[in-house]
Amino acid sequence: MSIPVTNNTGNTVNNVTVTVNGGSPVNYGNIANAATVTQQIPYTISAAAPCGSTVSVSIVVSSALGTQSAANRSFVLGTANGVVQNFDGVVAPALPAGWTTTQDSGTGITWATTATGPNSSPNSAFANDPGTVNMSSLVTPAVAISSPSAQLKFKNKYITESTFDGMVLEISNPTVNAGAFQDIITAGGSFVSGGYNATISTSFSSPIAGRQAWSGTSAGGYIDTVVNLPASANGNSVTFRWRMASDSSVASTGVNVDDVQIVSSFTCAPITSVKTPFDFDGDHKTDLSIFRPSLGQWWYQR
Repeated sequence: MSIPVTNNTGNTVNNVTVTVNGGSPVNYGNIANAATVTQQIPYTISAAAPCGSTVSVSIVVSSALGTQSAANRSFVLGTANGVVQNFDGVVAPALPAGWTTTQDSGTGITWATTATGPNSSPNSAFANDPGTVNMSSLVTPAVAISSPSAQLKFKNKYITESTFDGMVLEISNPTVNAGAFQDIITAGGSFVSGGYNATISTSFSSPIAGRQAWSGTSAGGYIDTVVNLPASANGNSVTFRWRMASDSSVASTGVNVDDVQIVSSFTCAPITSVKTPFDFDGDHKTDLSIFRPSLGQWWYQR
């Protein structure tokens, strides 16, 4: 692990050390104010750790002043596999192949791609927010899930009538609830970041009245929404849908979805050890040596 330590105390800090998960302290020496020192700290992952599982480490920085700081970091083992859709391979307003839209209530909301305000150019998926009762869904193709650590990630922007109009995320799993769509939380999923921020009012006839949703205005434009999929999704082909709903009054702008990534599985492979050339004593450094090609012999190795 490459771990940088920056000194912003205003003075030189002496005898700085770093430990990872309570291991042996690694010496960083004395660090001057505003300086950064980086060390490579070996860290061994258990051979029993499942591919796609999350590994957490605790990093503690100490010095002559005592414990300076502690931080917890986590990472997922393996290379993520899955579906990536940024809506940029089509001409607006068309949806990508396999993606569909349904009119669930009324006809005033339409999901389509748009070149206005994408997170990644040229397009995003967009649904408007009218001032009448409507609901429309953006539906993904079925995706095979083969990891208990599977996630859905996407860029999410919403400008709607706060607590009255909004968007929800649902999942369809053939082995749960007879394959009917359920809210992602009801189905057993959980938000890592960028989750629901409001509850929709039960007044004015919203089709998602009383439900948690994304509503109002997302801070700073697009937010990062990351969802842990329900455990029941593992081993099944699931479908997702974003549902935008409006009530009987007050129009607003609408919602954008972009840069969707469905992490369905992870690939793990053993790391192949790379030997340093002419390292005869195993210290990972090239050793002084002399080889005579004409005789095929080493004359000197150290």
